[in-house]
Parts: sequence; structure tokens; C-alpha cells
Amino acid sequence: LRSPHFRICYDRQRSTLSDRPAPLAYYKSLIDQGKLQHDSYQEKVALELDNLLNGLVQYEKDMEKYYSDLSKWEETRESERKRLLLQEAETKQGGGGLTNANKPGNFFRRWMSRKNDNVEPGVGKWVSYLNRERKLDSLVGKRPKTPQSPKGLYIYGNVGSGKTMLMDMFYAATEGVVQHRRRLHFHEAMLEIHDLMHKLWKSQELEKSNQSSIFDWVVNLPFDTRIKQWLVEEERYKQEMNMKNILPAVADKFLVDIQGRKKGAAILCFDEIQ
Repeated sequence: LRSPHFRICYDRQRSTLSDRPAPLAYYKSLIDQGKLQHDSYQEKVALELDNLLNGLVQYEKDMEKYYSDLSKWEETRESERKRLLLQEAETKQGGGGLTNANKPGNFFRRWMSRKNDNVEPGVGKWVSYLNRERKLDSLVGKRPKTPQSPKGLYIYGNVGSGKTMLMDMFYAATEGVVQHRRRLHFHEAMLEIHDLMHKLWKSQELEKSNQSSIFDWVVNLPFDTRIKQWLVEEERYKQEMNMKNILPAVADKFLVDIQGRKKGAAILCFDEIQ
């Protein structure tokens, strides 16, 4: 274990973006300086942390590409989604869908002349939303797949066995390797996460009352008022569907938004997790 294995891990890590020594190299240097006594368990953990660090180098590159692909996919999908909505609106406007439905006799004629092939299975916004999402999947493709992350490490042991010291060695070595990195006490992290959840719920409630972003692109469209109202309702429903699961947004705020950009990998170092 000593000489050849140490040389491979150390040389490979020094070729990364970080100027900090890898955990195993730093651990052994402290022993050589007489600042630490050798402990086989600590050395084994330092080696595992080295392996994790090496895995993060490629993972960082994979995540940068993933976020670039995701941004393009989201932009294209939103553009196609609005195009589909406008096509549906034109169909409703041209066929008198929503605007003429209340005129005497018109609803009865439309009901009697409908073709069974064109009857949409099910009713309500949920069916329309699902059908539109399926069309988007076929036009734009599925959401880019998140790269497989390296498996994390859980370090346990008695008080004073060096757990925090080893974690700090690893955290220092990730500087310049991983874009988004945080070192937190577990209880501090939980308080922050709960605070973020509360703020997100509150902001979502404010967004529901302020629908200016929805109205901005609908208001000047060349459609009748009731067609525009239908478009607004469809947009609002899509927004509400996105609001139901706040965990991804909480994770982004907790890990990524601190530095103001999404690209790259993120790593959390928890102290005293329970």
C-alpha cells in the first residue's frame, strides 16, 4: 500500500485543477512531520476520500455538459410548448371553440356534428396537459439524463478518532475541482433547508397572486378575450404543476444559487450528521 499506490493517487490528483494536496498525501505528510501518529483506519479512509476526489474530477465535467444540454432543452421545449398552445388557440378560434359556444343553437350543432375519432379521451386540464407533454416529448425529446454521481462516503467512529479532520482534508482538496461546495454542521443545514422551503412556499403564493409573467405574452395575441382567458388558465395550470414539487428548487438554492450559477457539480460535507 505504501509506496506504489501512494504515488499513483498523488500524481493523478496533482494533475487536477486543485493546488491542494489530496487527502492521503496530506495525511502522510502530517505523519512525516510528526504532527500525527499513523492510524491504519484513518489511512484507509484517506485513501477512500482520494478515490472519491478522483471521481469528482470527471463528474464535474459531466455536470457542466449536463447543465449546458439542460438549458438548451428547456429553452427549446418552452418555445415548442408555446407554439403548440398557439396552434390549439387558433383551432379553437377558427372553429368557434370557446368564443361561440354560448351562442344559441351553436353548442348543440357542434355536439351533434363531432367525430368520435377527434374526441379527446377524458376531460379537464390534466388530460390536455398530459397530451401536450407527450407531444413535446416526441418533438424535443426527453429531459437530459443526470450523470451518475460518485458514491458518497459516511465516516463514523468514536469521539476524537479523526472524522472531522479527514473530512476537512477532503473539503480543502475539492477547491478548484468542484464548483459548488459547502461544509456544514448537520443541524445548521437542516435549519437552512427548512428556511428555504418556507421562503419558496411563500414566493409561490405571491406568484399565484401576481400572474404578470403569464399575461405579458398572452395579452397582445390576436385572439378573442375568451381564447386569451383559456391560454392564461392553461399557463396557470402548468405553473401550478411545476410548483407541486419544491425539493429540486430547494436543492438548487441550497447548493447552487449561492454562487449565482448552475453549471457544475455540487458536494456537501456534513459534520456530525445524525
